[in-house]
Amino acid sequence: KKQTTGAEKERQKKGKREQMASWDLKVAAGNAGGAPPHRVWRASSNWTVQVTDSTTIAELMDKIKETTGRSDLSIGSFSNHGEGAFQPDRANPAQTVKDAGLTKDSLLGFHNGRMD
Repeated sequence: KKQTTGAEKERQKKGKREQMASWDLKVAAGNAGGAPPHRVWRASSNWTVQVTDSTTIAELMDKIKETTGRSDLSIGSFSNHGEGAFQPDRANPAQTVKDAGLTKDSLLGFHNGRMD
Protein backbone atom coordinates (compact mmCIF):
# COMPACT_ATOMS: atom_id res chain seq x y z
CA LYS A 1 0.00 0.00 0.00
CA LYS A 2 1.35 3.43 -0.96
CA GLN A 3 2.21 5.76 1.92
CA THR A 4 0.82 9.29 1.73
CA THR A 5 2.36 12.12 3.69
CA GLY A 6 0.26 14.36 5.91
CA ALA A 7 0.78 17.28 3.52
CA GLU A 8 -0.44 15.21 0.55
CA LYS A 9 -3.51 14.07 2.46
CA GLU A 10 -4.30 17.67 3.39
CA ARG A 11 -3.94 18.77 -0.25
CA GLN A 12 -6.29 15.98 -1.41
CA LYS A 13 -8.87 16.90 1.24
CA LYS A 14 -8.66 20.58 0.33
CA GLY A 15 -9.17 19.79 -3.38
CA LYS A 16 -12.25 17.68 -2.62
CA ARG A 17 -13.65 20.40 -0.35
CA GLU A 18 -13.22 23.04 -3.04
CA GLN A 19 -14.92 20.85 -5.66
CA MET A 20 -17.79 19.99 -3.35
CA ALA A 21 -18.37 23.33 -1.61
CA SER A 22 -22.10 23.85 -1.94
CA TRP A 23 -23.85 27.18 -2.28
CA ASP A 24 -27.40 28.46 -2.47
CA LEU A 25 -28.73 29.35 -5.90
CA LYS A 26 -31.65 31.77 -5.79
CA VAL A 27 -34.71 30.85 -7.87
CA ALA A 28 -37.74 33.11 -8.26
CA ALA A 29 -41.09 33.22 -10.02
CA GLY A 30 -42.25 36.59 -11.27
CA ASN A 31 -43.64 38.68 -14.08
CA ALA A 32 -42.48 41.55 -16.24
CA GLY A 33 -44.33 44.76 -15.48
CA GLY A 34 -44.32 48.37 -16.62
CA ALA A 35 -44.39 49.94 -20.05
CA PRO A 36 -41.51 49.60 -22.54
CA PRO A 37 -38.70 50.61 -22.38
CA HIS A 38 -39.06 50.48 -18.59
CA ARG A 39 -40.34 46.92 -18.27
CA VAL A 40 -38.84 45.25 -15.25
CA TRP A 41 -39.03 41.74 -13.95
CA ARG A 42 -40.44 41.49 -10.42
CA ALA A 43 -40.16 38.38 -8.29
CA SER A 44 -43.30 37.26 -6.48
CA SER A 45 -42.06 33.95 -5.00
CA ASN A 46 -38.52 33.00 -4.00
CA TRP A 47 -36.73 29.74 -3.27
CA THR A 48 -33.14 28.56 -2.89
CA VAL A 49 -31.65 25.29 -4.09
CA GLN A 50 -28.32 24.00 -2.89
CA VAL A 51 -25.81 23.26 -5.66
CA THR A 52 -22.08 22.80 -6.18
CA ASP A 53 -20.07 23.99 -9.19
CA SER A 54 -20.26 20.42 -10.51
CA THR A 55 -24.07 20.06 -10.22
CA THR A 56 -25.39 19.27 -13.71
CA ILE A 57 -28.19 21.22 -15.36
CA ALA A 58 -30.31 18.03 -15.25
CA GLU A 59 -29.74 17.75 -11.47
CA LEU A 60 -30.46 21.46 -11.06
CA MET A 61 -33.79 21.10 -12.88
CA ASP A 62 -34.77 18.16 -10.65
CA LYS A 63 -33.96 20.23 -7.54
CA ILE A 64 -35.90 23.25 -8.84
CA LYS A 65 -38.95 21.15 -9.77
CA GLU A 66 -38.92 19.48 -6.36
CA THR A 67 -38.44 22.76 -4.47
CA THR A 68 -41.01 24.82 -6.41
CA GLY A 69 -43.54 22.06 -7.06
CA ARG A 70 -43.50 23.05 -10.74
CA SER A 71 -42.96 19.95 -12.88
CA ASP A 72 -43.77 21.94 -16.03
CA LEU A 73 -40.51 23.92 -15.97
CA SER A 74 -37.65 23.30 -18.41
CA ILE A 75 -34.23 24.94 -18.63
CA GLY A 76 -35.66 27.19 -21.34
CA SER A 77 -38.13 28.63 -18.79
CA PHE A 78 -35.32 30.49 -17.00
CA SER A 79 -33.36 33.66 -17.41
CA ASN A 80 -30.74 35.11 -15.10
CA HIS A 81 -31.76 38.22 -13.19
CA GLY A 82 -28.57 38.37 -11.12
CA GLU A 83 -24.81 38.16 -11.66
CA GLY A 84 -23.20 36.00 -14.31
CA ALA A 85 -24.15 35.18 -17.88
CA PHE A 86 -26.48 32.17 -17.86
CA GLN A 87 -25.87 30.29 -21.10
CA PRO A 88 -27.14 26.73 -20.77
CA ASP A 89 -26.45 24.26 -23.54
CA ARG A 90 -29.94 22.78 -23.96
CA ALA A 91 -28.52 19.82 -25.88
CA ASN A 92 -26.23 18.91 -22.97
CA PRO A 93 -28.04 18.13 -19.67
CA ALA A 94 -24.66 17.03 -18.24
CA GLN A 95 -23.34 20.60 -18.46
CA THR A 96 -22.46 21.92 -15.00
CA VAL A 97 -24.00 25.01 -13.42
CA LYS A 98 -20.51 26.56 -13.40
CA ASP A 99 -20.05 25.92 -17.14
CA ALA A 100 -23.52 27.38 -17.77
CA GLY A 101 -22.35 30.62 -16.14
CA LEU A 102 -24.18 30.47 -12.80
CA THR A 103 -22.61 31.86 -9.63
CA LYS A 104 -23.74 32.32 -6.04
CA ASP A 105 -24.91 35.80 -7.08
CA SER A 106 -27.14 34.54 -9.89
CA LEU A 107 -30.93 34.64 -9.65
CA LEU A 108 -32.75 32.21 -11.94
CA GLY A 109 -36.17 33.60 -12.72
CA PHE A 110 -39.17 32.16 -14.50
CA HIS A 111 -42.59 33.58 -15.36
CA ASN A 112 -45.34 33.00 -12.83
CA GLY A 113 -47.91 31.78 -15.35
CA ARG A 114 -48.13 28.02 -15.84
CA MET A 115 -46.25 26.77 -18.88
CA ASP A 116 -48.85 24.37 -20.27
